[in-house]
Amino acid sequence: DQVFGLGTSFLFHRKRQTLGAGDMRRLEAEINVARMRIGRLLRGLEHEHVNDFATYTPHEDGTPEDIGQMMRAAWKLPSGPIRNLTHAVESAGGIVVYYPFASKKVDGVSLWVPPTPPLFFLNDTFPTDRTRWTLAHEIGHVVMHRHVSVEIEQEADQFASEFLMPLIYYIYLDFLYQTESTEYQML
Repeated sequence: DQVFGLGTSFLFHRKRQTLGAGDMRRLEAEINVARMRIGRLLRGLEHEHVNDFATYTPHEDGTPEDIGQMMRAAWKLPSGPIRNLTHAVESAGGIVVYYPFASKKVDGVSLWVPPTPPLFFLNDTFPTDRTRWTLAHEIGHVVMHRHVSVEIEQEADQFASEFLMPLIYYIYLDFLYQTESTEYQML
């Protein structure tokens, strides 16, 4: 099996702090071994799913926010917050692994090397809100980034923001809150 390193067009990660070179190599090795094991397990299974992971190119197919909206539409997600993000990923054939990273500096890692489905490794020690954000961020990498560029982290964050909680829904909720507050004050 071929091995991939962080920052290649296949393997992305979200980190809060700088990892040392040794930690980075260890992380790459762990993720590659896990990917190979998952790939071997999947060889004997028929892996059917109702949705698919599509690929988009930021600024050609739209802004990262536009792409977040397109993914929500493609996966037929209801308006508002996504109730179960892991289920949404799995319904598209992705695999989410809560992983015991050796370092708390890494939030998550994503990897998509066909024919293996997209893999998302999430730090199993972090709280749910941080894990949800990390998973949405990594989905952004998988669907938008085939090549490394300066903007990929910002684009993945923009995608995650719109994918998790579309701006139009937030504006709607804010409008309802403002209307309710005004009506309440009038009583």
